[in-house]
This record gives sequence, structure tokens and C-alpha cells, in this order.
Amino acid sequence: MPERSHASDWPVVQPPLGWATQPATHPAALTSTLSAELAALRHAGRCDEALEVLASCLRLQEDARLLLQWHGRMRALTVYPRLGRCLLPRAMPHRRAPAASTVAADLAVIAVEAADPPPRAGLQPLPPMLWRLAWQVPGPRLLAVLRGELAFRLAPGLPDTEWFPPALRAAAQRLQQEAAPLTILARWPGMDTAQAIRLLNGAYLQGHLIRLQHHPAFWRRLL
Repeated sequence: MPERSHASDWPVVQPPLGWATQPATHPAALTSTLSAELAALRHAGRCDEALEVLASCLRLQEDARLLLQWHGRMRALTVYPRLGRCLLPRAMPHRRAPAASTVAADLAVIAVEAADPPPRAGLQPLPPMLWRLAWQVPGPRLLAVLRGELAFRLAPGLPDTEWFPPALRAAAQRLQQEAAPLTILARWPGMDTAQAIRLLNGAYLQGHLIRLQHHPAFWRRLL
């Protein structure tokens, strides 16, 4: 049985008025492995970045409840990676294509807690929510695990891409056929650095990004 560390290891936040208090049955601990990853993010100054925290949960297949500052409101997002489901009360529609105007300037993680067992009803598919977060996160910043001398390809079957505009869909299809580092991907037709970062981050969260070591001199010849 894995060793567990208390949720108090993560910064505590006082819930605002009207925010539902935790039920007495709510688990009081995160696993030691997830706590260690969160501590590393805190040390790197990235513990408030929603995508980094989600990436840790997904890598470890750990259920977790994220308390988010999102569009000026406090919201609780619970993820169940092994089920491919999430819970976000009063969630915004996620099938509509995210537009630049929907970027949330204040999207940040306030706290991370152990998750309640999944409810019998009310769960939503996780892939659309991951895309929404990848597109709404301010910045954006490339996930730490994707930094370095890497080229990327997409594995077939990237989920929930119906909303992709034509240029992004073309880039995603091309990236299934050929590898490219971020600098090259950002120069493809209709793409820029921000869109390329969002595509790579989102594809990584979906588990469909292939990372390849590359020689920088080779790619510099193509710039």
C-alpha cells in the first residue's frame, strides 16, 4: 500500500463564501508519488500551472481534485485518469472551438487534494476538458517534460479534434506523418509559436505525443 502524505503539504486556501465545504468522507491524503511531483513543481515555481499539475496526475494515473482560479471564479476540477473522466460542476460547454478571446488570464491552481470516489452520475469525458485547458491556459508555456532538443510526432487517433480549425487540423495530420521540433512546427502554414505549444501540450495530455531526440544542426538547415 503506497505511503501517503497529508493534503496539508500543499498550500491551504480558505474557501470563499458560498463555496461548499468538504464532506467528512473526503480523503485527507495524496499519494506520496503525486506529492513528490507537486513538491518538485513547487520548487520549480510552477505549482500553480494547471497543465503541469494535470500532466503529473495523468503520468501517474492518480485521481485528484484541483481547486482552480478560472475566469474570476473558484472551481473544483476532479480528474479520474484511469476512467478517462472528470467532474467539473457547472462546466462550460467544451465542444465549441476555443477562440483566442476565451484565454483565461487567471487560470491557476490554488490547491490539490485527494479525490472523492467517482460519482455514479455527472462525470464528463476527460479529453475535451484537457483540450479546453490547453487552449485557455495563459501564456502559454511548453510543459517541462517537452523541453530540450526534441522533435515531435502525433500518434494516430488523437481524440476530440472535431473543433480544430483547418490550419490546426492540417498541422495535426502532417505531424502524424513527419516529425518536427517546436521551431519548425510554429512555421507551418497557419501556425505560430503559441498555437504550436498549445497543440503539443494538449497532445501530450491526451497521451498521443511521441517525443524524439534530434540533432539541432539538422533542423537549423530547414529554418
